[in-house]
Amino acid sequence: MRHEKLPRAVARPITPRRLRAAENALRRERERHPLFADEVAANQPTPEERLAAVEANQVAHWQRIRDHAARTWRAARSILGSLPANEREKLLREWATAPYPPRAEYFADFLWRRTGRSASRETHGRPDAGDDA
Repeated sequence: MRHEKLPRAVARPITPRRLRAAENALRRERERHPLFADEVAANQPTPEERLAAVEANQVAHWQRIRDHAARTWRAARSILGSLPANEREKLLREWATAPYPPRAEYFADFLWRRTGRSASRETHGRPDAGDDA
């Protein structure tokens, strides 16, 4: 079956250029409130801490995207597996030549349009379906 792998969620290295950008962002934040610059500076993270927080958020974001895609693939394959063998083979042949990108959401929509069964509706309320979709 055609499918596309999503990139792994990995943190980018901290480079001198990224550190300068973080320093500039923190400086601009202080300059935005000149009367309270000392208070703002006291509450600001260091450039390294700022980059670490950005990276942690980015990695978590991509992991949520990967988890959602995996749930969608599992739900769509579950629908496909519940169909009679002849219909399943017909749909797989059709998907192999379909003009759509080989991504989970396109496959789920492909099945929904042909079978009337929705991957998102069939996983709603199941404990392993997740709530962050």
